[in-house]
Amino acid sequence: MSPVTAALLTRQIETVIRTYEPRVELHRVDSFPDLDRNAYDVRIEFFIVNAPAELVALDVLLERVR
Repeated sequence: MSPVTAALLTRQIETVIRTYEPRVELHRVDSFPDLDRNAYDVRIEFFIVNAPAELVALDVLLERVR
């Protein structure tokens, strides 16, 4: 749990979306470590290709499930 790990996570999410999701144009991915919950807060912002005027923001909490 560090800013370096968060940067690596951000880069991997960007790579996966750009490679496997041609229906979106990625705008931004941010990830922040949440040390209290042992998780990462991830925000993904993108445009849908058929509706480029609307920015969609998706907030996800990545945590260990065990």
